[in-house]
Amino acid sequence: MRKFFTLLVCLFLFISFVQAQQYSKLGSYLSERLKRVEFAQSDKRQALLVKGNPEDIRRAVEQYQGIFKFNAKNVCSIEIPYKNLKAFSEEKYVERIENSFGPGQLLMDTARVNNNIDKVHSGIAPLIQSYTGKNVVVGIIDGGIYFPHGDFRTTSGLTRIRNLWDQKGTGTAPAPYNYGADWDSTAINNGTCTHIPPSSDQGHGTNVAGIAAGNGLGATTAPLKAQYKGVAYDANLVVVRVDAASPDFLQKMADAVDYIYKKADALGMPCVINTSVGTYYGSHDGHDLATEIIENLLCEKKGRVLVAAAGNAADKRTHVSYPLNATDSLFTWFKYNASAGMVYFDFWADTNNFKSANFAIGCDNSSAVFLKRTKYYNIITDFNPPQGGVVQLDDSLFNGITKLGKYSIYASLEGGTYHVEFVIIPTNTTYLWRLQTKGTGQFDLWANKALIGTSDMQFSPLPGGFSSTNYRFGDSLKTMVSSWQCSDKVITVGNYSGGHIYSDVDGISRNPLLGAGEVRQNLFPSSSWGPTRDGRQKPNITATGSTTIATGDSFNIALLLTAPANRLKVGIGGKHNRNGGTSMASPIVTGVVALYLEKQPTASYNEVMQAIQQTAKTDAFTGAAPNVKWGYGKIDAFKMLTVPVYGCKDPSSSNYNPAATIDTGGCAYNYTWNGTKSNNWNDPLNWTPNPVCCGPN
Repeated sequence: MRKFFTLLVCLFLFISFVQAQQYSKLGSYLSERLKRVEFAQSDKRQALLVKGNPEDIRRAVEQYQGIFKFNAKNVCSIEIPYKNLKAFSEEKYVERIENSFGPGQLLMDTARVNNNIDKVHSGIAPLIQSYTGKNVVVGIIDGGIYFPHGDFRTTSGLTRIRNLWDQKGTGTAPAPYNYGADWDSTAINNGTCTHIPPSSDQGHGTNVAGIAAGNGLGATTAPLKAQYKGVAYDANLVVVRVDAASPDFLQKMADAVDYIYKKADALGMPCVINTSVGTYYGSHDGHDLATEIIENLLCEKKGRVLVAAAGNAADKRTHVSYPLNATDSLFTWFKYNASAGMVYFDFWADTNNFKSANFAIGCDNSSAVFLKRTKYYNIITDFNPPQGGVVQLDDSLFNGITKLGKYSIYASLEGGTYHVEFVIIPTNTTYLWRLQTKGTGQFDLWANKALIGTSDMQFSPLPGGFSSTNYRFGDSLKTMVSSWQCSDKVITVGNYSGGHIYSDVDGISRNPLLGAGEVRQNLFPSSSWGPTRDGRQKPNITATGSTTIATGDSFNIALLLTAPANRLKVGIGGKHNRNGGTSMASPIVTGVVALYLEKQPTASYNEVMQAIQQTAKTDAFTGAAPNVKWGYGKIDAFKMLTVPVYGCKDPSSSNYNPAATIDTGGCAYNYTWNGTKSNNWNDPLNWTPNPVCCGPN
């Protein structure tokens, strides 16, 4: 995320700041890029998510020399040359352009016991067989994968990876996305796949894939093979290396989800995708276009599920929100971000709760002496952004004749939500810049230099011994990542400690909990909390994620082994390594969903969600569920696969559910009379059930 703001400041250095207001459908990132000649005249294409009638969008994309990749309902994934962006955005049928540009972050045997998976592998009654993920696709969207690992091969040595798309790779780009390079299983088996997981991934994607679907065959001995076996160890894998550092991260995530589901469709298999990646930047309500297109893909057909890590920010105070005061001003200070070369922060507010709110920015010195502030702005009277549009205001702040800094305010309206951004180029980097509010209403703001790349809030002690009841500090609420993790259709996963004691590569027994302030079976301190910004339940479930020993990237393991202090992170046998966080809890749930889809391949995302939530374990640690820390509790794979399924059990009915274990009645039939279809003939003597016919003539 920091790279986004470093790029943004370079753009702002080219701006002449005068009092002005502008309107476009392009947000701060694209608008500022287009002020530079090298972008304004460039044939280089920008990835976009656009809302509008797909046929109109397709024609416009062709008109402006772009690429139309795919659409899910009325959200389209496209690319447009920079030189044509402005003209394209002004077309009347372009309802909305996604303006969230920022990179994302990369968020077994004991784990199988804690999550009650071994009973499913063994087919313990009332299950009538074992379930291992056979004939199911597990999709992995992450930072890369060490595909030669034995855990991703069959007993005959062939790869279990059906397709691998490296979005930054060099080679034949997959259609219709037209970037990166992809390989099928034949290319992997014959040695022509050139994907190498980047060192920056540190084995993250390999760990995630191994937890969800590794089979343990890469281990050196039979006992270790059983120990390191993942959850859905017979599943097929489709893997996408997403470029998490790219400001186009959300747009490329949408492409990755579409790619995997299409590959699963071609195989005729149900599919669950794991996303242990995400961004903390955004509205945290799931109303962005990346979420919308992913939801549309989930709704296209049954047998599609998506699982996501909740994030690891519960131990960080990244969030501030409060009811405004109608008679007194409230404020929070933000510090200069040297990495980005600016002060940047933004907030989100519901339209029905912010029209009577007023906000200003002020500048104060490092001793907390107030210098100057802008006038109070109102979202309606000073901006009034149209639906899908962005209004920009540029100005400078002076204290007498002393210039304190240049600033831009961007205000946009997306659905029922206002988004307001502040970009400040100060003349003195020691200044503190305050967001000051007055009136009625409430907003939500997330800011953190290390996690998001924005400016840090000022915490205690306040400078110069300053103290005020009007100052509002950040908190640790609503610390989940943004975008699709906030969707009601996505299974979002928190992390609790499974208490895994393991032997390292030197045969030394390791207990990583000692001295770490961690409590076995309790929520890990960093596991992010919900709810969403608009108050909906998140996360949905938790699983063990801390101190998981998983399939390792040999390059990363080699680096770990070179440092004596890091050898303890490599498991016995030298092929697996230790990792943790919600990133490792998420593939546990993904693997469990794959087992469920093997048993019920036509289950919808909603059926799977209900099965997980209805069968979750609660205990003294979780307390009453659901709640904002644990969701519905801890996942229980065995109970989930043995939960009753209600539906019509009559095979001759049009709504027959082959997975139903309890007949609810309500079976529906379609009939024929004299060979003519109808739905309202009332003489039962002339009717015979015909499950092939559907509806009226």
